Amino acid sequence: EIPYGDWSSDVCSSDLSKDFEKKLKRSQATAITPAMWMKQRMDDEHWYETTFETKTNLDKMNFSRVQGGTHKFTMRPLIAMGVGLCLDLSEMEEVLSLGGMTFIKGNREHEAYKYLFTAFYGKDIDECNEFLQAVNVPLLGTQQRL
Repeated sequence: EIPYGDWSSDVCSSDLSKDFEKKLKRSQATAITPAMWMKQRMDDEHWYETTFETKTNLDKMNFSRVQGGTHKFTMRPLIAMGVGLCLDLSEMEEVLSLGGMTFIKGNREHEAYKYLFTAFYGKDIDECNEFLQAVNVPLLGTQQRL
């Protein structure tokens, strides 16, 4: 009988390592990235490159990155896409969570972006950017038109 403290045998840990790797592979196969989520919604809405640029103020490079599905976007481009796609707050929070992000309570920038999905729901990117400028929060998109 092996005492509890002495089960550091390689057999046990290597079996667990293999089990972990197998489970990780399964998880990765079914995981959805924020880019994949956005791509699906853009496909549903029949978005093309020009639609993307107009509705998000983001450039062609960001459109290509969405199409690839694996790019790790930061919060701001995802928020711009969310505004362009008229996502509601729960949808936007879902997309952020897929990327391991969340709106941080009390954070001025995050609270302003979150506000876009309630008070500015359905408004275009330019109206949202006017509000962001008024509250002194970084604007959305790479092509500022203000």
